[in-house]
Amino acid sequence: MDNSFAVIGLGKFGRSVAIELTNTGADVLAIDIDKERVHSVADFVTCAVAVDVRDTEAMDTLGLSNMDAVVIAITGKLDIEVFSPQFMLKMQVLVLFVSTGMKLTKSLKNLVQTRQ
Repeated sequence: MDNSFAVIGLGKFGRSVAIELTNTGADVLAIDIDKERVHSVADFVTCAVAVDVRDTEAMDTLGLSNMDAVVIAITGKLDIEVFSPQFMLKMQVLVLFVSTGMKLTKSLKNLVQTRQ
């Protein structure tokens, strides 16, 4: 896949990241444990799934190793924040940690352009 991203964590910021990546032409897999958050973004991304990132068997089925990068947009849950990067390193995928302070549109467009 060209320009394929997974976004883990669909709070306000993660949802914005997922939608903006889609708007730049990328294929986006949106992931969150909260089914309502997943449902709210489903019409805007390529695929949206409700998965607990601590469930390694479920995560293994998502094809994350085929992604260009995985964006982790989880805040406030230290156990998940610590686990997600370890899992991604095992999968050998580029992991991006995003912060609410970054310039969303410009930064994400630059990321997609550099992956082409």
